[in-house]
Amino acid sequence: MKTANGARKIKNVDWWDEPDTLPVVVDPNRGKARRRLITIYLWVSAILFPFLIFTVIVLGVRVLTPPVANTGPTSDTTATREAAQAQVAVEEWLSSNPSPLPGGRVVAYIGSSSKPAQPREGEENVVRTLATYRFVLAAPESKMYETSIQLLITPSGAIPLTEPALVPIRSSAPGAGDQAEWPWPGIDSMSAPAEYTSAVSAWAKAYTGGDPAALKLAVGDPDASRSYLPLTGVTFSAPAIRETGALWAEDQERTRTAKPRQALVRVSFTVVWAAVGQGTQQPRLTYDLLLDRADTAAPAVVAWGSPGSELTPYGNAVTESGRR
Repeated sequence: MKTANGARKIKNVDWWDEPDTLPVVVDPNRGKARRRLITIYLWVSAILFPFLIFTVIVLGVRVLTPPVANTGPTSDTTATREAAQAQVAVEEWLSSNPSPLPGGRVVAYIGSSSKPAQPREGEENVVRTLATYRFVLAAPESKMYETSIQLLITPSGAIPLTEPALVPIRSSAPGAGDQAEWPWPGIDSMSAPAEYTSAVSAWAKAYTGGDPAALKLAVGDPDASRSYLPLTGVTFSAPAIRETGALWAEDQERTRTAKPRQALVRVSFTVVWAAVGQGTQQPRLTYDLLLDRADTAAPAVVAWGSPGSELTPYGNAVTESGRR
């Protein structure tokens, strides 16, 4: 609207009637995609961060750890194979005709040592090692010797350099075995009463009788699920009790006339094998036996084994799944 002189007439506006702000229409989907991307980023970072740390640690260990040199012929597998070759070479030397040690045989492998061989011209890059393997030899009349054989170890195999030698091993000093050694440290010694000899003889008869039921009855095992394996084809005779140890119970009084409830007995037997027959001189076997009810008039052998065995009552029993 204009005035008479042509100027625009300003409309009288009441500012108090105007609203302070105008409503803004907001899109509800705006920002959802961004929030979704941020959420995915955080989850992926949380999952991959431990793998990243692990990778850094592995790479750091590989960088800081020096490389391990190839052990070559000194590895355990190769050394075992070469020791076997050395023993075979010694046995072939013993069996030669005439033998350097009549009746000799290898009874033990002691150990070995090695050192680099002298380099050869034109073969500087070839690994060559001199290895010496030591053995113990046994001969008749209880004589023993130490011997060694030197091998040249090359990539193509082991080659003996020369024949072995014999170095005698000193035998026991005279009289060294005159004084018997007590076999059970910490266990009191005692004299074996006559009942122990009867129990040992009853066990020996059942043990070599070939009847598992008779052996179980002699042992007195009350468990019906267990059985025992007898020693067949052999007979024990002339039992000789050598040492007897008292296994006292905690509530027992260790008086001179008292007997322990259990006892250890070391006994030796004369052995006659059915396939060999009885000759002028028979071998002997020695067993450690565990006696139960040792303080009664009817003790019984409830476990047995080689000298030095750890014996527990009914420890020789077997089941369908094997030895207990």
